[in-house]
Amino acid sequence: MPSPRRLAEATVELCIRRPWATCVCVLAVLALSAAAVGGATAWGAGAPPVDNGLEIWFLEDDPALVRYRQFLRDFDNDEVVIVAFRAEEGILRPANLDLVADVSRRLAGLPEVSGVTSLATVLWTGTPPDDPETIVVERLYTPPVRDAAGVAARLDSLPDLRRDLLSPDGRTTLITARLEVLDDIDERRGAILAAMERELRAAFRAAGRDERAWAWAGLAVGNEAMNAIVARDSALYSALSLLVIVLCLWISLRRVKAVIIAVVAVEAAVLLLLGTVLGSGHRLNLVSMILPSLVMVIGLTDSVYFLTTYYQDRPRLEGDEGLGRKAAIVRSLGFCLLPGLFNSVTASVGFFAFLTARMEVLREFGLFAGVGILFAFACSVVVCSAGCALVDVSPPRAGPVRSGGAADAALAALFRLVSARRRAVLAAAALAAAAIGSGLWLLRVDSDPIDYFYEDHPVRRDARFIEEAFGPAAPLEFVVRTGRPDGAKDPRVLRAMARLQREVVASEALVGNALSLTGVVERLTELIDGRARIPDDPAQVAQALELFYDPRGNDDPLHLIDWPEERQARITFRVGKMSMRQVEELIERIQARARALLPPGTEIVPAGYVPLYLRLMDYLIQGQISSLSTTFVVIFGIIALLFRSWRYALISIPPNLLPVFATLGFMGYAGIPLDGATVLIASIALGVAVDDTIHFIFKFRELYERHGDPVRATEETLRSTGVAIVTTSLVIALGFSVIALGDLRSMAYFGGLTALTMIAALVGELLVTPAVILCFVPPKAPAEAARPGDDPPSS
Repeated sequence: MPSPRRLAEATVELCIRRPWATCVCVLAVLALSAAAVGGATAWGAGAPPVDNGLEIWFLEDDPALVRYRQFLRDFDNDEVVIVAFRAEEGILRPANLDLVADVSRRLAGLPEVSGVTSLATVLWTGTPPDDPETIVVERLYTPPVRDAAGVAARLDSLPDLRRDLLSPDGRTTLITARLEVLDDIDERRGAILAAMERELRAAFRAAGRDERAWAWAGLAVGNEAMNAIVARDSALYSALSLLVIVLCLWISLRRVKAVIIAVVAVEAAVLLLLGTVLGSGHRLNLVSMILPSLVMVIGLTDSVYFLTTYYQDRPRLEGDEGLGRKAAIVRSLGFCLLPGLFNSVTASVGFFAFLTARMEVLREFGLFAGVGILFAFACSVVVCSAGCALVDVSPPRAGPVRSGGAADAALAALFRLVSARRRAVLAAAALAAAAIGSGLWLLRVDSDPIDYFYEDHPVRRDARFIEEAFGPAAPLEFVVRTGRPDGAKDPRVLRAMARLQREVVASEALVGNALSLTGVVERLTELIDGRARIPDDPAQVAQALELFYDPRGNDDPLHLIDWPEERQARITFRVGKMSMRQVEELIERIQARARALLPPGTEIVPAGYVPLYLRLMDYLIQGQISSLSTTFVVIFGIIALLFRSWRYALISIPPNLLPVFATLGFMGYAGIPLDGATVLIASIALGVAVDDTIHFIFKFRELYERHGDPVRATEETLRSTGVAIVTTSLVIALGFSVIALGDLRSMAYFGGLTALTMIAALVGELLVTPAVILCFVPPKAPAEAARPGDDPPSS
């Protein structure tokens, strides 16, 4: 059976035997991928499809997602758009109230809007001044407004709603539009918001006001803003990564032909990947937006390794050994192919480790990132082999890849330092990693999507404007479950709910208001017998509610009860900006109070989208642990199999784990949270950084087996592979650093921290790996070294 080395050389020989035919085959495959990409982007007329909806993070059968969908069926959609505008003269003026009515009418007229809550749509229950014996239920006012003072008096009789609709100073109002529950909401959200924006501008224009004198917020607004950023930044990342790659390639390769070959290889891999992703019906999202840049940057390392090794080997192979150019290509690239394959496999396995995550978005990312790395390796082998055969890629006359130059002298000096102080190097590395890594205890987890945006982003500015005007405004939903028909109208349940709301609002500084069925019952009872209370008799409760609700149909504009069963009631607390951990603690306190107040057989559970984010926070922790541990075990297990030695696997651990834990510790000290983007850093950095270690150990083992001297083998390895290691590490670091230029703060953290980790890994590779080898690999006895007549593999 042929040796792996011979199989590798045969693969290269197959690619260069008929290079033009190889090129035609590659172009045919790329044409299919281009067709898939073109179909998904309307052949360049539109942006790639993007989806950052909440549900992309969860598996279809996830219990939290199942409960969320049930909540939507029971209480309507919680995806709302909150519109706010301010009038310095006061909202309760005829012209401004007419504007509120016009905006409400326009938004309610959109087919995708299920309802609008505003000063113009809420129902007022009371007695007319001229007929105090009659109780009426009608809209707070009917435009055109004639009696603004009367509207103000009516609003004062609805304190719960007033706090949700009018700011304390009376100058800002909220208009809330609820979207329909749509199966294709992620595809239509952008068009829905565009239609809403057109109606808002038209209404403000018609009122003679600045057509953009309003702010908006809500889950839908944040999702769509993130979609727009992902579509724009994914193209930005790819363009900047390509620019960085070309610059780094020119510095390292110094030949236009070589640069073109390397660029063609990585761009072919990116096109194959995008064709696979978009052609299979998937969409880009917050995480997968980095896939093109990721594959471009990581895939480039194979091409750089192949071409720099060919540069170094070609003079010896063609001069000293008298081989022809194609034979030299086969010999040189054949030597590179095996460690390159294992590098790609280990990197892919590192990404495939995300398939163990409980989050769908991470599973999808891991799958396509792993496939993309394998695409990049295949494209590098085929394109570099065929390209070097078609054009004469001669080494530069001067440059960092040639021996005896400044780079070689620097590497030689570095080796002398490490060799003389090997134990001190290891001790210093361990102390530094321990000092920085201790920040792990400070690392926090958060998944609030608004924190993905910078402070000056319109989404953050508008949300801040609303919270400054109204105080706590974000909805925190709970559902009170009684388990029996009409149980939500039980006086014992309603009294417990009313007391719970009062206690929570009074004791929690970040809770500003609460809204539930209890406020409706108390208001109606006040009109009937003059006291705002929850009646003791269930029949009186039913009588009061019949004034407000039509028993023949679901006409609950606020969706406070699950009609028609009426087993459950909804409580909405308005809360201020807080971390997800703070929200979790608040929920626990509210549930503890509720357990003490609610009658037996009744429970309160958190509902809406907040529990999904809390579950996501747990998944982030689990995903970090599972992906990192899986990546660690599989990668170092593969290294042990590759070299058939646990010693080499153990040698490769310190230089790769120390930078990862140091970065996580730095995140803890810097207050950078672990979220949907930064959770990727550790596993990606470990899977990528280990590539250089494999190259180093592969070369070291060859030299060590040849003459048995670990000191000499380490020096020769460092001086022969050091330039390639430095080059590829810097290319990867610079490639990731461009992600820090995007408009999403979490992705900027991801790009900058991953680049920092790669620089730390480079330092570990140049210092820690040689020091570990020198400390733990003993010299061989002369009889164990290769005999002089042996034919060692080419380098």
